[in-house]
Amino acid sequence: MTLPRKFGVALQLTWISRRLAFLADRSQTLLDSYLITLLFESVEREVEVLAIESEPLLGMTFLEGYEVCLQVIENGSVRPEAI
Repeated sequence: MTLPRKFGVALQLTWISRRLAFLADRSQTLLDSYLITLLFESVEREVEVLAIESEPLLGMTFLEGYEVCLQVIENGSVRPEAI
């Protein structure tokens, strides 16, 4: 999961470390990682997030055990359903 750095600062997230990240264009970069607690389907989950200057991204590990329906259009919905 990624969030823009400004959210990590604004939410005063707990810093974990700097991690080497491999990007889609095959480049590598060092990113700060933070710990965040999310409420997902009425259950609190601690998740590591990476700070990067882009749109927020949700990783596949977070979605394990779910089927996801995506509307691949601008402002389309994303509907995860437990399998």
